Amino acid sequence: ADGHIFLQLAGVSNAVNHIEASPDLSPGSFVTVESFGTGPSGVVRYEDTNAPTLAKRFYRLSSP
Repeated sequence: ADGHIFLQLAGVSNAVNHIEASPDLSPGSFVTVESFGTGPSGVVRYEDTNAPTLAKRFYRLSSP
C-alpha cells in the first residue's frame, strides 16, 4: 500500500552481502544501497523505502 519494495534473498552464509540497485541495466549503473552480514542461513531481507519515488529499479545481490 505504501509502495515500498520488500526483498528476501539467499546470500552467502556468514559473509557480508551487498544489495545493489540501478535505474536500468546498463554496465556500471549498479550502486550499493545496503550491506548486510548474514548468519548461517545466508538470508538477506531489505525494505526499499525509496521505491515509491522511482519509475523503475533493478536489484541484485553480491558478495566478495
